[in-house]
Amino acid sequence: MSTFIYYDGCGDSGQIEDVRYFDAQRKWIKSPPPFTITEDALRELFHDFLETRHAGWENNDGAFGEFEWDLIADTLKHSHSERYTECETTEHEGL
Repeated sequence: MSTFIYYDGCGDSGQIEDVRYFDAQRKWIKSPPPFTITEDALRELFHDFLETRHAGWENNDGAFGEFEWDLIADTLKHSHSERYTECETTEHEGL
């Protein structure tokens, strides 16, 4: 069983967008399995973890990504993508 935690940020705000659960065959489980941790607590835990790894991830154009927590294999994968605005200026004087 795996839990995916998706996040997105921009404009100086960001949040955990979604938490999804999948069985061993990677089929989406629509209702979460019975855990001792609530989904709100899970969102807070991963928000804090994200802040530790990428402080300021929500600033400017923001960042997005996902955590994949495989509960059977006891592994955690984190994919994080930074957004940024690029600007190139050219100035000319005379002919």
